[in-house]
Amino acid sequence: GWTIANDGEFVLKYTKPAPFSDDANISGWAKDSVYFMAANKIIQGSEGKFMPKAVTDAEKAIGYAQATREQALIIATRMVENLK
Repeated sequence: GWTIANDGEFVLKYTKPAPFSDDANISGWAKDSVYFMAANKIIQGSEGKFMPKAVTDAEKAIGYAQATREQALIIATRMVENLK
């Protein structure tokens, strides 16, 4: 079974999709998971962006990169449906 200690033994197998235009803003530790979920049509981003975090004050002011409850439910549903 999976544990934090043996996490590196588990490899996500997928064909990496085209990078999001804001790929540089995605934390390195998260990139493999982000692209795994994009490849499996669990997340899709918006206008070519993943929007991982608010970088500017303007983005912070409008709640940029904040998933809504509805979006979280859609992600959970797609995980069940697309990953079986």
